[in-house]
Amino acid sequence: MKRRKRIWIWLALVVVAAPLAAYGSVVFGDRASKEMDIQEQMLLMLLEENNALDKRADLDVEGGPAPPALLARIQKRFPLAETDQDLSIDGEGSLVYAGTTDAAVTYEVDGLEWLSPWSVKIRAGYYCGMLCASHTTYTLRWTFGRWRVVSTGSTVVS
Repeated sequence: MKRRKRIWIWLALVVVAAPLAAYGSVVFGDRASKEMDIQEQMLLMLLEENNALDKRADLDVEGGPAPPALLARIQKRFPLAETDQDLSIDGEGSLVYAGTTDAAVTYEVDGLEWLSPWSVKIRAGYYCGMLCASHTTYTLRWTFGRWRVVSTGSTVVS
């Protein structure tokens, strides 16, 4: 009887622990890679929400230009400014591409904070001039193999 009980306990542990281990391996994998996935997802969401499909965009991550690996992932879908020197501010304080009158928008993500191995908080938004900006804090959760927005807060619009 004791042996049967031990078998059931081991079986229960395997049934419970195996999915958690598999789930954990996804979440606890390479942290830098996970952060890039989150940053990419947030930037793509901003670009899509702001109808930037046909516009050029400048991307910043954590206060500086987006890393080349992240740009390469996003450039497959969106044309982007090559460098910050491609951008300037016109007389009205609007962000434009240098030498043109084409409006530009800087999309940025920063402040990524891990709340748990499967939950993060990140600030994302855009800037297009002195009186043209919006930033929101998003909480994302890892579910069903991808990061999903579960809540938003602290929206600033100017």
